[in-house]
Amino acid sequence: MKSKLLFTAALMSAMTGTAQVTWVDVRGVNGVEDSWAMPMDEGTELPEPLVFYDFQSGTEDSYELKSFGNGTKPEFSMASATEQCLDFRASDTQNMGYVQIANPFKGKALDNGATISLWVYRTGTAGNSIWGFGLGTDGYEDQNTSGMLGFQANTYMVYNMAKIGGPWIDFNGGPGGSLSNAIPAGRFAMITMVFAKDGCTFYVDGKKVEYGPSGWSADPSTLYQGILENISNHFTHFYVGKGTFTGTFEGKADKLGLYDKALTAEEVENIYNSQKAGLVSEIEDLTSKMVNPDFNDTDDALKGWERNAEPNRIDKGMPYWEANGSVVDFWQEVELPNGVYNVSVQGQAGIGGRVNCYVDGATGRKEAGLREVMGWTDNGNAKYEEVAKIWDGDKEIGRTYINNVLVLDGKLKIGVNLFSPYKNCYLFFDNFRLEKVGSGMIEVKELYDDMKEKAQAMDVSGLPETFKKRMAEALAKEPEQTVDGWAEAYLALKLVYEVCHCYMTDCPIAALIETCKEYKQNSEASDEIKSAFASAIADAEKASCDTEEELRTAYDALENVRRAFVQSATPMGNSSSI
Repeated sequence: MKSKLLFTAALMSAMTGTAQVTWVDVRGVNGVEDSWAMPMDEGTELPEPLVFYDFQSGTEDSYELKSFGNGTKPEFSMASATEQCLDFRASDTQNMGYVQIANPFKGKALDNGATISLWVYRTGTAGNSIWGFGLGTDGYEDQNTSGMLGFQANTYMVYNMAKIGGPWIDFNGGPGGSLSNAIPAGRFAMITMVFAKDGCTFYVDGKKVEYGPSGWSADPSTLYQGILENISNHFTHFYVGKGTFTGTFEGKADKLGLYDKALTAEEVENIYNSQKAGLVSEIEDLTSKMVNPDFNDTDDALKGWERNAEPNRIDKGMPYWEANGSVVDFWQEVELPNGVYNVSVQGQAGIGGRVNCYVDGATGRKEAGLREVMGWTDNGNAKYEEVAKIWDGDKEIGRTYINNVLVLDGKLKIGVNLFSPYKNCYLFFDNFRLEKVGSGMIEVKELYDDMKEKAQAMDVSGLPETFKKRMAEALAKEPEQTVDGWAEAYLALKLVYEVCHCYMTDCPIAALIETCKEYKQNSEASDEIKSAFASAIADAEKASCDTEEELRTAYDALENVRRAFVQSATPMGNSSSI
């Protein structure tokens, strides 16, 4: 195979930034010619890996995408506008899809330890395998015969020597898993496991995470050397998506680096900083896009906000509402760039009601309950002075978050509402915060893929030709490979799918029009009534029905006219036909 140096779009784009970068060529290391180049800041030395895989399409000749049972092979997808990665589907031990690589540590002395670094984006259950070692056997590998060294998305790691009753050690939990959420869900994170002769160290995003043995069959200090020896002398293959007692994790993986040394904390952090472009979004504060209430301005405190009730009082820079058995709603429509957002607000309410901060957008509504505090009068109602004193003490303690909000159509409704059957159930809030934390590329592409799968599975045989054509055109349109492009394609396909589904299930307007035409033709009603009926039919035929709402409106309007017509003493005018 001809040796070649390959650059990803993400790494090329890094060269256009302000930082100067040099390149480490890791081609041909350990016989893997298509290992990818790695950037590093000028003056910063990065450790050279044995192998490095960027998991771009066209590089599969340096690793294998495998599956067994009913498992699905990992598939290439976009991690961002410029970066590709591999998708993994959750599975059990009998149906797995994974990456298999010849173990680059095989035959190495590993006197200086070993390190495994991988970027993962966890979307599903935390209890399944992210990486592991084995003997290249298709299917689940029995730890008693193959041995086992593997790591799960909940940070549980297991080592079993290939011997029935042989020594073993568990880290951060047991075979049932752990409760750790050190690996975040919903974003990319770089996980790094460093093995040395006297222990192991775990990092997330370049930062050390507390980690260690949780169970063992022998003195752990005697087992660490065994881990390195098995990596070097026993295991023939390395896996992504396989390797423990469980199935494949659900999520994405990118940028795998295997090193024949125990990396230092500084080296791990440098690798993280050199690789995060295209995978990690810098947090962008967009609070200025919305109007924060100014409760010190008692004349115009709620400028820019809609509400269904005025505050009962604004005092000490704080508003409050008395629910009194009604719903209080306070909201604002905000125009935003498409992407993923975290929304938060300082909030507090007296106990006894239902109080939520909420967001409402193209992907639906999300809510989070505000902090509730005790403060009662003798008659059982909340006492303003008590709850106000708590609120005034430290507002930030009561900050409530709604995270991972996906904006697809450039707008988001943000609000707070309160309902309580009690009098004087007070609501306080202030200082909304709006932060863009991701591009949304992964999330919107997954939405599009799911919607496309649903649309392709729809039986369109009963649809009118115009509806069939719209569905075919929406499915055939290739999305532009950007966040806005995927968002536009998803919303367009969703619109067509919902209209077609509504037609098939509730509102077959074409069939209703034909029924109405038959009623009109066979009717003995007066010319005036027939003319009105004909106009209603013509209006239904001209209705665009581009959205589900328009379809329902047109269908209901014609159905109401049909019912009135049937009741107007025609041969079909009997109760059975209504």
